[in-house]
Amino acid sequence: MPDQIILSTLRFHHTFPSPALKSKWRDRITPTELISLNLTPKEITRQELINELIITEADYLADLKFVHRSFCKQALQKGIRPCEQLVRLFSNIEDMIRLHDNILMCLQSRQMKQQPCVTAVSDVLLPFVDRFDIYESYLVNYTAATQQLEKAVNEENDYGHFVKQQEQLPTCRKLPLQAFLIAPVQRLAKYPLLFKSLLDATPQLHSDFCPTHKLYKSMDAFIRKIEDAKRKEESHGRVIELQSLIKIPLSFNLLKPGRELIHEGYLCGVIIPESPGVYNPEQNAEPQKIRLYVFLFSDIVLWTREKNGQYKLIIPPARITNISENSDGMFEVTSVHTGKTTFLLSASNGKDKIVWIKSLRSVLRRHTNRGNDERLDEWWFYCGVREAKRRMGEVHVEKAGE
Repeated sequence: MPDQIILSTLRFHHTFPSPALKSKWRDRITPTELISLNLTPKEITRQELINELIITEADYLADLKFVHRSFCKQALQKGIRPCEQLVRLFSNIEDMIRLHDNILMCLQSRQMKQQPCVTAVSDVLLPFVDRFDIYESYLVNYTAATQQLEKAVNEENDYGHFVKQQEQLPTCRKLPLQAFLIAPVQRLAKYPLLFKSLLDATPQLHSDFCPTHKLYKSMDAFIRKIEDAKRKEESHGRVIELQSLIKIPLSFNLLKPGRELIHEGYLCGVIIPESPGVYNPEQNAEPQKIRLYVFLFSDIVLWTREKNGQYKLIIPPARITNISENSDGMFEVTSVHTGKTTFLLSASNGKDKIVWIKSLRSVLRRHTNRGNDERLDEWWFYCGVREAKRRMGEVHVEKAGE
C-alpha cells in the first residue's frame, strides 16, 4: 500500500525546532516565590507541563500562520496557484489557525488569571476536542498533497520555483515546506502524550484530575477515530487502483461497499499437495515454490502472481479458514474457494511474518462467520470447478522466477 501517515507511529516524535524560547516555568518565578509556594515535586512537574503546553501551542500556531502566509497567500498574490491538493491542505490549515487561535487565547487567559500557579487547564481544553475533526480532512489530503509538492519542486514549475525561493528566507529557519506541513500531524500525535503526562502529575484528589482524565481519553479516542477514517480512505483508493491491475472476471466486484484492504505484499511458499483437486505435480515431484503477491481484504483474500505491475489470480477469490505457525519459522494458511487450498508460507523477515500473521488473524472471524453477501458463491458457480482446476493447472506449471 502507499506510504501512510499514521499518528500512532509519530507518538514519540518531537515537532521540529521552533523560534520561540522554551522557557521553563521555574524560570518565570524567583527562588523566593518558589519557596513561598511550598509546592511538592509532583506539583512543580505539573506546572512545568502546563507551561510547556501553552508555550508549544503558541509556537505551533505561529508556524501555522507562517506557512499559510508565506506559501499560500504570497503565492496567490503573485498569481501563482498551488496544485489542487495543496490548496485543500492550505484550506485545512486556515481552519486550524482559527481553532488554535481560540485554544491559545483561552489557555493564556487562564494562565494570566491564575499565575504563577495554574490550577486547571483541562476544563478549558475539553470543549475544543470535538472541533479537531478538521484534522481528518488534513490527514486524508496530506499524502497526495506532499507528493504533488515534491513533483512541483523537482519539475521547477511556477509554484515549485516559488517554494524554493521562500525556503531560502531566514524566516524559514532552513526548513523545507514539507517540515511545516508535517507539523499538524506531529502536534496532533503529541496531545495525548502531553495530556497523559499531565494526568500522571495530577493527584487523584485534585479538582483537575477527572477533567484531565476525560481530556486524555477523549483526545486519544478521537485520534484513533480519525486514524481509522484515514486508513479506510486510503484503502478505498488503493482498491479502486487494484480494480484495473488484478485480472478478475467482470462478474466479480472488487469494489464491494465496506470491503477494506488490510494488508498486501510478497510471500514465498508452496501449495501443500494434500489440498485436493488443486495441485497436481508429477508423482514424487517436489512442490514448486511460488513467489506470491497476496491481497488480504476484510472479507476475502486474493492469491496472485505479479508480473510487470499486473496481478494474476492463481486460485479464485477465497476466504481464510485457518492459520497456524510452524516451528521452522514458516506458517500455514488454509483458504476455501471452489475447494480448499493450504499454503506453506514464509515472509521476507521475522517482522514481516509477525505483521502477516497478525493481519490474517484479524480477519479470520469475518472470513469464517458470514452469509453469502459478496457474490463469491456466484463467482465460483460462474467459473465452474472444472474451469478453476484448469486455471490452476496452467498456473502451477509456471516457473518460480517467471
